[in-house]
Amino acid sequence: MTLIISWIGVDDKKDGKEISSIYIASDSRYTWGKAKRYDYGLKVFGSSKHPEIFGFCGDVLFP
Repeated sequence: MTLIISWIGVDDKKDGKEISSIYIASDSRYTWGKAKRYDYGLKVFGSSKHPEIFGFCGDVLFP
């Protein structure tokens, strides 16, 4: 099971508060069967050309 968490950073400026950053995090463990696991997997991906972020959440099966 995979969990994704996100939060924002807010700047307090003279004109009011503005969102300045967004953070997205996830665990990195893949497991299959009862005894096999891999602890260095990537589950959150950001696009370098577009403002998009993709991530795995829940029970994930690869094609």
